[in-house]
Amino acid sequence: MDSFEVVKDNYLKFLLIYLFMGVVSVVVVLVFAVIVFLGLSGGLSIGNIWLIAVTVAAGLIILLLMSPLWAGAYYSMVLQGLGAKRVSIFDALGAARRRYSSLLLVMFLQMVIYLVIFGAILSPLIGPVFGLMKVSGSTSIASAIAGQILKLLLIGTLVFVGLLIGALVLVPLLYEATALVMIEDLGGVDAIRRSIEIGRENFWKIVWLMTVFGLVVGMIYVVEWIVTAAFGVTGPVLGVVVGAVLSVLVASFIAAWSYALQIVFYREFVGGRKRLGLAKGR
Repeated sequence: MDSFEVVKDNYLKFLLIYLFMGVVSVVVVLVFAVIVFLGLSGGLSIGNIWLIAVTVAAGLIILLLMSPLWAGAYYSMVLQGLGAKRVSIFDALGAARRRYSSLLLVMFLQMVIYLVIFGAILSPLIGPVFGLMKVSGSTSIASAIAGQILKLLLIGTLVFVGLLIGALVLVPLLYEATALVMIEDLGGVDAIRRSIEIGRENFWKIVWLMTVFGLVVGMIYVVEWIVTAAFGVTGPVLGVVVGAVLSVLVASFIAAWSYALQIVFYREFVGGRKRLGLAKGR
């Protein structure tokens, strides 16, 4: 509720930063979509496929490079909202720019950690998948194919359980990593190490917090769907317009709320008000 109040009191500014980042993201996507379309218009060839692959990769990289500015600005605005100073989008973007390299590094390290851990959990599927492909491409009898499918299903079930356990462990341990760059002025590696320390000490608090937050967000989206459907009954055009507007309003609030939650959790359970760096205007 504390994080909810911070976002509610400064919602218009959070909405503006959301719309700004959203417009920039849409422009980037449209530019690269046009390039892909032009590549496809010439027909499929090795050259065009490479052009499309490079274009898509470049677009994703640009969007990823924008993420630290977005996250840093949100964290800075929450820190401003918790302090005595007025919330300023320009100050928030400036703070994010100053900490950009550390934010980018911690996000990259988190991505690597998730890829390595989840890749290791998924690796047992490689053998059964190739086995099924080999059997399917030969003259093997149906029982052999059924056996490979059963093996794949069994291992797939174990892998799915492993992914859930991996997520349950990793997400709380890395929950504060990005926020710590702004809160404690840490570098990427130190932020990861400190987040793991905080996650170990407050593991079940973070799990409970995320569970409750997920349930609340789910209920909000259900209400959004009901309101959109109600307007849709009066007219399809009105339903589409109301749905689009509500989608942006709700998504912008939830995005800001999720970032605020990390800051307020740190204040309440980890460092207290004195260690939030409010005096430095982060």
